[in-house]
Amino acid sequence: PAPFALAEICGRPVVALARPSSAVPHAVQELVLLDLNRREPRSPPALIARSRAFFDVSLASLSGGALLAYVADHRTWARSIRCARP
Repeated sequence: PAPFALAEICGRPVVALARPSSAVPHAVQELVLLDLNRREPRSPPALIARSRAFFDVSLASLSGGALLAYVADHRTWARSIRCARP
């Protein structure tokens, strides 16, 4: 599976997505946050977690940040994301 979720966080479009950690067959997956308006195209996305597989990802905007929830390793996880202070 390769779930993803989109939301506007801190005024910027962001995607949370699961992707393989490498091109090796059966590689573990990474859950990453990627700013779709990033200025530096080669800047790495924020790594959130690693798992054998992610089955669901949800991203919800909140005042001052967001809530990220995902299902992996037969458990449901959630993390808060805060906007950087200027």
